Amino acid sequence: MELATRVVVREKLLVSTDGKSFFEPCIFADQTFFKIFSFGAVQEKAAGTGLVISQRIAAKYFPSGDPLGQVMKINQSIELPVMAVIENVPFHSTLQFDIAIPYRKYAKTDEYNTEWGAWTGGATYVKLKSADCAPATSDRRSC
Repeated sequence: MELATRVVVREKLLVSTDGKSFFEPCIFADQTFFKIFSFGAVQEKAAGTGLVISQRIAAKYFPSGDPLGQVMKINQSIELPVMAVIENVPFHSTLQFDIAIPYRKYAKTDEYNTEWGAWTGGATYVKLKSADCAPATSDRRSC
């Protein structure tokens, strides 16, 4: 295994900024999410942790300005700056979202997050090191 990411999809979370509030499709994801999945970046800040928003959200909430560094509030409790803008997620993608929130924010609210075998509504995706690991084998520990 080369990389892994945890993802929790939330179809509607309340998103607010500058007096605007709407319910938006969001995900909570590890930082490795954008190393496994290829959603094209349009704008990025050099470093930091925060929200990744789609072009649709950038136009909706920040029609006349640069969204990078602007703080958005999620569910009236999570406040984070916008760190990147990505292309809109294609309609045929299995993962449908307009805002990616750091997974650590979700982990703090889920008391079962660290328990092995507890299912809390999320998924784990992995990227294998090579095509050699893809065939079905009885022992994949070397992948």
